[in-house]
Amino acid sequence: PNLNYCFYKDTIQQGDQLALKYAIININEKPMDSISIQYKIKDDKNKENIVIQKSSPLDVGKKLDASFNYDTKNLLGNHQLTVELNPDKSQPESNYLNNLLVKPFYVKGDKINPLLDVTFDGQHILNGDIITPTPMIVGTLRDENPFLKLNDTVSFKVLLKSPTDNDVVQIPFDGTILKFFPSSGSNNKAYFEYKPTLLKDGIYQLIVQAKDVSGNISGALDYKINFEIVSKQAISNFLNYPNPFTTSTRFAYTLTGSESPSAIRIQIMTISGQIVREI
Repeated sequence: PNLNYCFYKDTIQQGDQLALKYAIININEKPMDSISIQYKIKDDKNKENIVIQKSSPLDVGKKLDASFNYDTKNLLGNHQLTVELNPDKSQPESNYLNNLLVKPFYVKGDKINPLLDVTFDGQHILNGDIITPTPMIVGTLRDENPFLKLNDTVSFKVLLKSPTDNDVVQIPFDGTILKFFPSSGSNNKAYFEYKPTLLKDGIYQLIVQAKDVSGNISGALDYKINFEIVSKQAISNFLNYPNPFTTSTRFAYTLTGSESPSAIRIQIMTISGQIVREI
């Protein structure tokens, strides 16, 4: 009957829930035992997914509110939902034609690329930068589809090439050196934490590949960046700008080694060598 009928959407975002509500009335002259309900979802290639449910018994003239929910993460394109009561005709009825409900719907696929961001100790580095031998590398992947959650390590592939290797090596998610944190809450965001110990000096290359549940990659090219490890503790490339200056200047320098010094002293002198300020 046309009572309590509600179909969520004719066009559904992939991963969202297909939701149907409807009513069943027993118009027979005898009570019905628990009713078998068959839900059949068929795509345009005639591939079928079938779900069987059982309702409670239904007395003569009584109404039963029924509902059906289905995850569409494995569906794509045009589909048809068919609901059939008493499909095997195990309970005798005078007419089976009014046991059927047919509803077409469309599942819209996810075709938008997710967004990847990679930081080293909370900073975005430039290609060729010197970093600490024990960095905290974090890769974050965000997807606009809130239904297909990034909850599997297949979302990321982390590779590293060391100064002594000719080939890149994939780093496994071991839960210690490389940890995965799945999406949680309303934002579909997953991330990894990679904390290597890079003992050899030289140029390294980090490669990160990322994709969402639908297989959309984060970009046409992989994230690739070269960085340098210098284990010797030293300060180099010490510069200030502007130079010369009158009232203020900024200091920039390169600090290498695995540990930061406990203190740095900067002396500002006149051209003749007289100390003007000590920081």
